[in-house]
Amino acid sequence: MDSVTPKAITGRVKTIDNFQVLSRQQAAPNFLQITLQCQNPYQTTSDESQSECVVDFVCLEDKKFPLHWGSANTAQIYVHENQASLFTVLAQLCVQRQSWLWQSDVQILLMNALSVFHLPSILQQLEQSQSASSLRDSLIVIAESEHTWPFRPAPSRLVLPYVPSDVIACIPLLEDKGIPSRLCHTEMQPGCFEGSTDELLTNAVLPSLTKKNVVPEIIKIV
Repeated sequence: MDSVTPKAITGRVKTIDNFQVLSRQQAAPNFLQITLQCQNPYQTTSDESQSECVVDFVCLEDKKFPLHWGSANTAQIYVHENQASLFTVLAQLCVQRQSWLWQSDVQILLMNALSVFHLPSILQQLEQSQSASSLRDSLIVIAESEHTWPFRPAPSRLVLPYVPSDVIACIPLLEDKGIPSRLCHTEMQPGCFEGSTDELLTNAVLPSLTKKNVVPEIIKIV
């Protein structure tokens, strides 16, 4: 099987020079939410189409941290607690906007433990352009982690024939909406695939889809 080649998604980079840290609080076990006061550099951007899905990240030391824009010029950054110190001496934020179009009958989102914080926003955007049944039939989410998860994994009730039968750990938010998901971990964890998302794709998901003549669109949000 060829190596996994996710679809390239656009990345528009902007910088924020003036910001203030307002608060730090626990977003989930081992994860922090850092609230900033700053102006959204994309708020005047209007070149995204209504069917385009958009997520923002703060880029720092070759890492990406999910960024959500709030009201009144506030923003929330999600970090693992052992990375919070990276944000104590910053004079400037580098923000990258990534976007992609829904252009396939089957779309696979590859995520990590941090980018999972983007899921509520992604679902809200997709639900504006796709019916609930369309999302259930065409969207698959596979997430990986080296540490803990910002949620409690649950055994999935949704059959996903593209993965080994013992890989049943899922993301409860998606499970409740009838959208299949599976989890990968670098260590042996109950119900998780032991390895990376790329390994699960290459060894199981893509060969199964190929036999059905299905060509998925792979979006990597990490």
